[in-house]
Amino acid sequence: MPGKGLFPYGAWRLAKGILLPTLLYGAEVLVPSRTMIGKMQNFWNMVARWVTNTFYSTNVTVLSVEACLAPIDLHVEQMKTMTAIRLVTAAPENNVATAMLPITFPTKEDFSVVRNRRLAFDANKGGM
Repeated sequence: MPGKGLFPYGAWRLAKGILLPTLLYGAEVLVPSRTMIGKMQNFWNMVARWVTNTFYSTNVTVLSVEACLAPIDLHVEQMKTMTAIRLVTAAPENNVATAMLPITFPTKEDFSVVRNRRLAFDANKGGM
């Protein structure tokens, strides 16, 4: 019957906003095994079928492209990378994990570049 259920875009937003974070909770710290990633990928394929409303026999590669949902292992790698970047760029005074890094580890301050805006601010002493 027309007018019943979710539109595909609503289902996609639900999948990306609620199901994906729930599925990958803790994956940036605890490394899931290959078996666990396989099980999560099977569930993610079911979600992609739900979003696109396609048959069970649809090719998984085509299905993930059609649903605009990347495979789980790519999401896990992105989460790990973003967590590492967030830890390294945090100030050691505000983050205990960053403070525990070795003193020789390059941090945000090692790569900070003086920009024109900062030079203008310093030259003007903050005044307008």
